[in-house]
Amino acid sequence: MFDLFLGTTEIIEAKSLQAKLQKQGVEITFRANERTCSGSCRIIVELWGREEDYNKISQFFEKESQKNFSGLEVNHKLLEEVYDQSATEVICQACGHHFSPNASECPDCGLHY
Repeated sequence: MFDLFLGTTEIIEAKSLQAKLQKQGVEITFRANERTCSGSCRIIVELWGREEDYNKISQFFEKESQKNFSGLEVNHKLLEEVYDQSATEVICQACGHHFSPNASECPDCGLHY
């Protein structure tokens, strides 16, 4: 019995999660809930797992989260950089790219100045 509610997501993401968890021996199922859509919307499903798989599911989502946020740590030294239009070169506070202050945005990451 699938009695552990995991959340809601679009059907494509749900199928991807199902395949990844299945490789770890964890089975999940989807349930459509008509209350989540009134008319023409994306297909959203509820994800359900088994209570006995709670630890495996938690570990899976923790690893997925770490992959998604890896490399996004805040660089406080870059945040201290000052955008000085009179300088010959400035450093982007978001990505650290060096560029001319004549540009209104960082040519590397697109941060607007």
